[in-house]
Parts: sequence; structure tokens; C-alpha cells
Amino acid sequence: MQSHQAPLQSSPHDKMTVVVQPPSPMISANAPLPFLPDSSVAATPLVPSAPPSSISTVKYAQVQFDFVKIQPFEISVQKDEVVEVLLDDGEWIKIRSRGSEGFVPRSFLY
Repeated sequence: MQSHQAPLQSSPHDKMTVVVQPPSPMISANAPLPFLPDSSVAATPLVPSAPPSSISTVKYAQVQFDFVKIQPFEISVQKDEVVEVLLDDGEWIKIRSRGSEGFVPRSFLY
């Protein structure tokens, strides 16, 4: 059975615009990605402007004079020894020396 369709009749007043966009091309494995800079652009490493608060900076000081502890919270140190500063917020500085921790007067350290 054959079907017959009547021809479409159009008038100059009946205008319709159809926009067909082509499908986006597939990206091959070797093609550069469109959102990444090309190889001529130098990559900028991501470096934080300040270390995160969970990371602490180790601080060292050198001993100016021998100091012999008297109190249990103090620590004995020798001249020219390099010690790790643990707490520096007053006249007494908490340090680590040879695996032990204790306080020494601020004036004894450089």
C-alpha cells in the first residue's frame, strides 16, 4: 500500500529557523585538553604563603655561658652548645638539649 502525502505549502510569512549544532568532537588520548595550558606555559608550583598552623618551625639557639641547674625545672647546658628552643615567651626559655628538656635564663642564649 502506498501512502501519498500532500506537498507542504508554505507562504513567505511562515518562516522557521532551525539551528543544529554539531556534536562536540571526542578528545583523543593524545590531544591536549582544552582547559589546560599548552606546554609553552610554565607551570606555577603551588606553594602556600605561610605554613599551616599544624606545622611548627624548629628554632635553635646557641648557649653563651655555662649554666648549671639548681631547680628541677631547669636544665644544665654548656657554652657554645646548640639547643632547640621549645618555648620562648619570658625571661626563662624552655629548651631541649641532649634529649632532655628544661628551662634556662634568656640571657644565657644567643
